[in-house]
Amino acid sequence: MFPNLMPNANSRRNLEGTDLDTDPTKKLFTTYVPQDVLENEIFNHAKSFVEIPHDADLNFAQKFINKDGKFIYCADKKELGEKLIQFLKLNQLTTVFVWEESLISILKENDIDNQIKIERVIDHAHVALSYCESLVSDEGNIILNTNQNRFRPLENFPEFHIVLASKSQVKLNIEHAVSDYMLKHHDVFPFLLDISIEERGTRFAMNKPILNSRGTKKVFVFYCEECCFE
Repeated sequence: MFPNLMPNANSRRNLEGTDLDTDPTKKLFTTYVPQDVLENEIFNHAKSFVEIPHDADLNFAQKFINKDGKFIYCADKKELGEKLIQFLKLNQLTTVFVWEESLISILKENDIDNQIKIERVIDHAHVALSYCESLVSDEGNIILNTNQNRFRPLENFPEFHIVLASKSQVKLNIEHAVSDYMLKHHDVFPFLLDISIEERGTRFAMNKPILNSRGTKKVFVFYCEECCFE
């Protein structure tokens, strides 16, 4: 939002409400930033200044496991592929419904004996596989986008849902997660996947509604330290 108008954090106070240079003979746009825009928390949110504690991913894992979620750690993409295929075969989840096309290559590259079948019809699948938008560290919850959530309310959704996530997707709290989400998806509501027993109503963060992602409670997070799924 307003990428060319963002003032430097150190000099923002000096620029508030100041007409920097609006001479139309010099350029075709103005660099004046209204006071109400400067005070808007979405405008002032600077992702680069959000410091993520080194144990934020561990904190998410503990909170998620406490809700009976399953958290599988992987050091790199190779280990992720190997553990994912091993998990699917050991649990006889060999028919997989996949959202993102890039996930298909991960399955095919690691399924040496071709036991895993990619299913395009969701009610024929044993398990659903998708990415996510973010992991909310202080809650142990997961943010999904509309596409990743669109089948979860259906009764024929598979019993298991595997979510792939990476270190760069760990966010401090719901406000941090939704703020970053809004930078990528301006007109799409985020969905909150909370596998706790307690049922909650619609929440709000950054003045945006966060919808409940209803569906299966058997969710597995395969977390990759060195991958980047954003």
